Amino acid sequence: MTVLLELSYEVLGIPEAEPRPGQNPWHPVTPVSGPDAEECPFLEQVGQLKDRRDQKAAMQALKKLIEVAATGLPMTRFYHEKQCHEIHSFQYDGKTRRIWRIRQGSIRLPFYYGAGRLLFLPTVLVKRRDKLTRGEELELETHIKEFIQAEDANSLTVIRS
Repeated sequence: MTVLLELSYEVLGIPEAEPRPGQNPWHPVTPVSGPDAEECPFLEQVGQLKDRRDQKAAMQALKKLIEVAATGLPMTRFYHEKQCHEIHSFQYDGKTRRIWRIRQGSIRLPFYYGAGRLLFLPTVLVKRRDKLTRGEELELETHIKEFIQAEDANSLTVIRS
């Protein structure tokens, strides 16, 4: 079973009312270690960013992502092309899989459009240049393949706050 945490203002500690969901909203999710949300590598990465500006940029990007996801509209409608676009594609299980990213300052939030209106966020990247290294591409592919396998096996559990 793969356990995912749905990102929300509450999860991020943002003291504001959650965005009002539109029709058919997206659900930004990230993996957790274990049956509850106590250990979330993604949130740990955000908290461990060394540069304060990167931490602030990550929180701004996540806040906007949650707002945009609530609308249910395509993510690209709310961002400039340089902020949100496809960063990598690969073949898996007979299909082309596309990984997108949102950029805020030096922060990159890669994501994958999953079934059930899930936006899968496997990691946070601090990038001073746009190009991914081959190692970063392979790491993202591994995360996405694991997510797809869990989708196919119907073994995804989403924790909502």
